[in-house]
Amino acid sequence: METANNDAKLASIDADNVRETRDAILYGEETGLVERVLLVKKYIAYALGKDSAAYQQINALKFRRD
Repeated sequence: METANNDAKLASIDADNVRETRDAILYGEETGLVERVLLVKKYIAYALGKDSAAYQQINALKFRRD
C-alpha cells in the first residue's frame, strides 16, 4: 500500500511538471498560441485585405489572453 501511495505521489509530480511545460508553450507571452494566432490574423489582414473571405473566416475565431 505504501509503495502504491508513493508511486501516486510521483506520478502527480510528473503530471504537474508536464502541465507547467504545456502552459509555457501554449500561453507564453511571445511564443504562446494566442500570440501566434494574433500574428497570423495581422499577416492575413495585410496580405489579403480585411475584406477577403479568408480573413473574415479567420477573424471569426476568438482567442483572448487571461
